[in-house]
Amino acid sequence: MVFTVIIAHPERCRKLAAEKRIFEDMYDNGCLMQIDAASIIGVNGWGARLFAKEIIRSHKAAFVASDAHDPEDYSKYYVEAYKRVQKWVGRDAAEGLFGKNAQKIIECISGCIENVTATP
Repeated sequence: MVFTVIIAHPERCRKLAAEKRIFEDMYDNGCLMQIDAASIIGVNGWGARLFAKEIIRSHKAAFVASDAHDPEDYSKYYVEAYKRVQKWVGRDAAEGLFGKNAQKIIECISGCIENVTATP
């Protein structure tokens, strides 16, 4: 059995933002990065927003999702976050980050995670 690690909201970790080689090592070793939609629009601070943008624009993010602590997060943050990501990387990449990549995982029973990569 093979496992793939998904790192949730790396943009909110000050250590990763300060020491990018740690982030790069995780990415280079196959970790998938999931950005918090709230970070994209600045809810988690300017530093998290800038790092989220950097990760997304460098095509190292695989997903954008909610922190899932509050179901209202989806309606409050998703539309605006999607619009910003679309401006940063285009519609096709935004669609991958906000749904298509996650759908690949849901649709597969085994082996699917190997087909999910950061959206170029």
